[in-house]
Amino acid sequence: MTRRPALIAGTAVAVLAALFSTACKSESKPLTAEQAESLAQAGLLTQEDLPSAEWTVTDGPTTDGEQGDGPPDANTLFADTEACRDLEAAINAAGFSTADAAEDAPLAETERSFDFDGGDSLVARSVQSSIAVPQDPKEIETGFEALRKVMTADGVRPCFESAFTESLGGEESGVTISSIEVTDIEKVTEDGVAIGLDLQAVAFIIPINLHMEMHMWPEGPAAGQLMIMELNSETLKDASADIREAARTRLAEAVKANK
Repeated sequence: MTRRPALIAGTAVAVLAALFSTACKSESKPLTAEQAESLAQAGLLTQEDLPSAEWTVTDGPTTDGEQGDGPPDANTLFADTEACRDLEAAINAAGFSTADAAEDAPLAETERSFDFDGGDSLVARSVQSSIAVPQDPKEIETGFEALRKVMTADGVRPCFESAFTESLGGEESGVTISSIEVTDIEKVTEDGVAIGLDLQAVAFIIPINLHMEMHMWPEGPAAGQLMIMELNSETLKDASADIREAARTRLAEAVKANK
């Protein structure tokens, strides 16, 4: 029951991930490869930053075979809808090329996922923490200024709505979507971006309540990314402020320790 929401969530994260390599700039001098890797590892969330649960922790990108729930590559970031094609065009117009993301790979990039599967209860929770340290840290402020113009609730709403409707809706799926809300939410830092999504649906006779948060923010020569997703639960939503603060603190301390 959680597979399709996770796939679309992965697509949303991949949109942000594609911007990591092109938008992450700063005025600081470039770090060495060793410093960048140390920073990227130390900046990740740990289990103690999350509400108590039996988390499955995975370091590195998660996949589930060829048709897995992990984020797609740069060539499959967007659902094939008119709204998502418009969003891709807007991102490219802002100076970010999703097609060239692989060529501008960060100096260091780390990812850690925390997953909880409630089994028959149809409760699922997921937190993904990612850090990227770009090769060229000279223009982070300019990059995020452009990013903030594109990654807003108004900017992504048509794409997200059409992507979820196409993936979850329809008679064959047995899922009826009753509401989709895409909103601007509290950010990790004021110069970052943050988008929230809440979806209510019914799968045959089973209610589905999906909550998602996507955060991205600059910190010195690095950029952080945080994604929160839960199904039929409000545990992470209630703890969101604490998780955001933990993510901000982890990265800020990692940057300070690796100057």
